[in-house]
Amino acid sequence: MTDQLDKFFGGFKDSRNREYILTTRLVHDLTLAAAASGYNLLVYLPTVDADGFDVIFDDRDRLVPTQLKSVGRNGKAASWRIRRSLLRPKLEEADLFGFENSPSGTGRGGGVILTTVEAVGESIKVEYRYTDIMVLSVLWTGIINRPQRQQDRLRRLRRDLESESTGSVEVPRSAFLPAAMPAKLLAIMGLHSHVQSHWRSHMSRLLKHTNLQGELSAPAAVLEQRIADEIRALGA
Repeated sequence: MTDQLDKFFGGFKDSRNREYILTTRLVHDLTLAAAASGYNLLVYLPTVDADGFDVIFDDRDRLVPTQLKSVGRNGKAASWRIRRSLLRPKLEEADLFGFENSPSGTGRGGGVILTTVEAVGESIKVEYRYTDIMVLSVLWTGIINRPQRQQDRLRRLRRDLESESTGSVEVPRSAFLPAAMPAKLLAIMGLHSHVQSHWRSHMSRLLKHTNLQGELSAPAAVLEQRIADEIRALGA
C-alpha cells in the first residue's frame, strides 16, 4: 500500500488527483487550526487557474492568495516557477518593501505553500513550508542565515522580481520557512492563530526604518534577534 502511495505522490501521472488530495488536506489542516484558535477561516477557490494562485485564505483581517506546490519526501526539485505578480507587494505596501510604487513594481502580495508529502501505510504525512514578500525580506536582510550559494540565489530572485511586471520567477527551496504544525503555518502567513508570534510586525518596523526612515521602538539588532527567534520557534 505504501509503495502504491509513494508512486502516486512521487510520479508524474495523476497530477490533478494528487493536487486535489493535497489541497483538501491543506484546507482541512488550516481550517481546523483556525477553529482551535477560535474563528472560522474563510477559504476561496478560484474557478479558473489564470492568476497564478490556487486558493485564497481570509481571516477577515488579512487575505492571502496562495499558490500550492508539492514534493515527495525524496523529491529532487530545487525550485518552482511562480507568477511574478503573486509575490510582488501590493500597491499600498510597495514603498515598505523597497519596490517601485507603480503597476510595474506591485502585485498581489500573495504567498506560496510548499507541501512535502510522505506515504505512511494508507495515509500520508505532510510538512508545510511557506514564503511571501515578508519572508523573503527576512532572508534578503540575512536575519535568517543561508549558505552563500543559497544567498546568491535569493538575491537573484529579488532582482528577478523587480526586473519585469509579468511572467514567472524561479523560487528556490531556500526561500521557504518551515512550519512545525498548521497553527504555526497560520502564524507564519500572518493569519490569526493561537500560536502567538509578532515576527511580521517586527519585520515591518525594520522595513519602515530602512525604506521609509521610520523610527524604531527598539534597536535594530534587538528586533532582528526577536524575528530570528520567533521564526525558529515556528519551525520547531
